[in-house]
Amino acid sequence: AVSKLLSFFRVGSVEAWRLKYGSANVAYRHSPSFKSDEAALATWLRLGELEAEGQACADYDETNFKHALREIRGLTRVPIEEALLRWRQLCNQSGVALALVRPLPKVALSGAAWWLSPRKAVIQLSARHKSDDHLWFSFFHEAAHILLHSKKNVFVDDTTPDKSKLEDEANEWASNMLVPRRRWQRFAERWPRSRRAIQAFADYLRNLNWRQLRLHNLRLSENTGVAFGMLQNLPGGRVILSAVGLFALVLVFYYLRQTGLRRTHMHLALGLVAGGAVGNLIDRIVFGKVTDFIVWHYHGHEWPAFNIADAALVVGIGIMALEILLEKRRHADRSPAEPAGEGQSHHKG
Repeated sequence: AVSKLLSFFRVGSVEAWRLKYGSANVAYRHSPSFKSDEAALATWLRLGELEAEGQACADYDETNFKHALREIRGLTRVPIEEALLRWRQLCNQSGVALALVRPLPKVALSGAAWWLSPRKAVIQLSARHKSDDHLWFSFFHEAAHILLHSKKNVFVDDTTPDKSKLEDEANEWASNMLVPRRRWQRFAERWPRSRRAIQAFADYLRNLNWRQLRLHNLRLSENTGVAFGMLQNLPGGRVILSAVGLFALVLVFYYLRQTGLRRTHMHLALGLVAGGAVGNLIDRIVFGKVTDFIVWHYHGHEWPAFNIADAALVVGIGIMALEILLEKRRHADRSPAEPAGEGQSHHKG
């Protein structure tokens, strides 16, 4: 088994593997949320290397690559499936291999940039977020590493904000390439953030087609914590959160038995809470994690990924809170009225 692995990685020994693929040769984004497994990451990079080796590229030319990037920027208005052929062609003509490799389990990253040889660079993308905006930004971020930074390191990037100088430079370059800062500032100062204004601004920049700017995306996300990705790194989280979920279910069913049938709204709320809790509990017990897949965007902000069970929990808790407030108001309205005639003198005429 070891010999087959060494053959796959094209190295002669475990020590050679560590020298080539070990973390000492990889410039990670220095973020505590970067959790990619080293062996899985090395495998993903090797798959990209194999794909890059199969692409016939001209010798790398920085000027040609910069010209190619300007044309590629215009491809952001085209669906990825239609843009891919020309996108890869432009990169190859500039001496850059473009490798699209699906992320492996335990590989939580968006892209990588490195040099296969002094004359051939590689940009490798995972498309793990399954959205056009993430994919294009990741590409231009990796292109910045190729243009601005050392050929000696492998730059491996997730999408977590990072404060290192190299990552700041790559982010700034990619942002300016896609939306020049001066034009954005001018737009922000003069125009409202309306749909029509954003459409006009996108058309003016010849960037992402405004129809691609959806309010939501479907994105596969594995969550070992609770709703909306909270408590991801809780020690013993699988057991603790499963126990909490079971306890909550017991409380729900106990309350249902104790209340009358007339409290329809509260029963509906408890049913939603119980359904959401059961759905997430089954995933957590069987798989050790919950699958989230819905992502909402609003005014440039992204809500953490969630699933139908999370939505049921939130809606159920909201109905419960509203029902409790209404019940308090009903009790206040039923308070006994002041006895009739109190405070009046009873004198016979």
